[in-house]
Amino acid sequence: RVACERIQKDFHISERRACRLIGISRSTKRYEPRDNSEEEKITETIQNAIAQYGCNVIVIDNLMTALADDLASDLYRQQTQFVRTLAKIAKRDNVIIILIAHPRKRSADTFENDDVAGTANITNLADVVLQYSRPKNKELETMPEPCDRLLRVTKNRMFGKTDSIRLWFDEASKRISRSSSPSGFRWRIGWEKLVSTEGWEEADDL
Repeated sequence: RVACERIQKDFHISERRACRLIGISRSTKRYEPRDNSEEEKITETIQNAIAQYGCNVIVIDNLMTALADDLASDLYRQQTQFVRTLAKIAKRDNVIIILIAHPRKRSADTFENDDVAGTANITNLADVVLQYSRPKNKELETMPEPCDRLLRVTKNRMFGKTDSIRLWFDEASKRISRSSSPSGFRWRIGWEKLVSTEGWEEADDL
């Protein structure tokens, strides 16, 4: 960067030409090293939650927001390092870390693990890969009973089995259930115990 700026100043030429002369791209010349404190704060928060509160399920929503950057090659490196750190924490502390990552925009009906936006190491380093979406028309045609959503297990390093789980979505409660029955959405979780939920089932009993 210093050499490029010196050439621009001494020879009164454009940034584009100066970069071409010394063999670097303009994005490289303009790149400012990124502070990794954001990723470090996230991993520190996760470890504190595990140690102080006994959390055993951590959800990060979502990867691209946590690691926003303008330089694609550096972003991929950061994604790899971040996912590798999460995998180490999960194994060391015996917890589940769910990392939400969105797929690339595509027109194909099928989903492959490589369709996740970002570096391929996002799915390579994960033990389990799940895809949640509406079922495709072809899938609906083969179902004995249509469902609202499908949870597809596309990678399972723990048990080896991959499958699809049929689910239903309730717009009013924004809840997901394995049953289409209204009672399937009447369950309560920890922070709802102070709310009157007479007749509802405990989430652990479902």
